[in-house]
Amino acid sequence: MKDNEEKLFSLETKRHAIKRSDLLKDLIAFKNYIGKDKASAAGYKKWKDARYSKDSITRQFGSWEKACKEAGMLPQKIKKYSEEELIKHLEKVWRWRGQRVTQQDLKDYNSEFDTTINHDS
Repeated sequence: MKDNEEKLFSLETKRHAIKRSDLLKDLIAFKNYIGKDKASAAGYKKWKDARYSKDSITRQFGSWEKACKEAGMLPQKIKKYSEEELIKHLEKVWRWRGQRVTQQDLKDYNSEFDTTINHDS
């Protein structure tokens, strides 16, 4: 193996870390773009100028809610859902998909319809 390839495929090489300040700048730009203080992760994902993934944001801040708070926004998410709300949502996704629901179906539905109930709920 060439020296460059050894570095490329080395497990010892650290990944490039995203700076918290860069994530925060992007979230503030998103807040300014949407023009309101309530933001959803699905909305951020759809934003054409988003520079980072929701996963990168939650890894850095601990949760989407904490990231929103630092950026001066409120998360557009209800933390606890009733059993009835969860069943109704699952039924909507099932009907939309036309078959038994997978985790990916929940993600796709949330992305398309800007909802926030996921498999963790």
